[in-house]
Amino acid sequence: MGKGLVPALGLALFFALAAPAAADVGATIISKCTHGQSIAGFSQQDYERALQELPKEVEEYSNCGSLIRQAQLAASQAQQAPSQAQQAPIVKIPGPTPVKPTVKVIKAQLSGNALLVTVKLSQKGTVRISGTGLRTTIKKNLAAGSHRIRVPLTKSGVAARKHRRKLIVHVALTVASAASWPRACASNGPRA
Repeated sequence: MGKGLVPALGLALFFALAAPAAADVGATIISKCTHGQSIAGFSQQDYERALQELPKEVEEYSNCGSLIRQAQLAASQAQQAPSQAQQAPIVKIPGPTPVKPTVKVIKAQLSGNALLVTVKLSQKGTVRISGTGLRTTIKKNLAAGSHRIRVPLTKSGVAARKHRRKLIVHVALTVASAASWPRACASNGPRA
């Protein structure tokens, strides 16, 4: 069996066995916790019972054990100072993972003393094209889609072209809104 299948079977077995004991407060707290619902409003004894009944699989593969302990602590604080009661934490389920911005070099061809580079962007952003023999070119606020960008050759680039040497092109896309992935890079080495 796969590693993920064993805990899933354990959880399914637990809930199948816990369903007939609907009056069991511990099982109710565990069920609410594993389904991302609030576990606030129970007594300290109820949280203690839930911790005693908490299956090892649920403890190992979720944060329900720590959430129940936090709720138990909040319940004890509420009993000591009812005016300063805190609500128990709610399980947060992470949203979809943001899409990493990408840039792809579709075509690169020489035209006079310049290189015409066609790039395809996945998101709006700033494109920076550089490389040995190329004058660094920056185009700001390009929309997602295909763009043809003219990159002038330097003196060494013109000499490389005359001797039919390869040019290495570095293309970088910087997207302002993607803080976790500020850059997506692609490289291509067209023949000069």
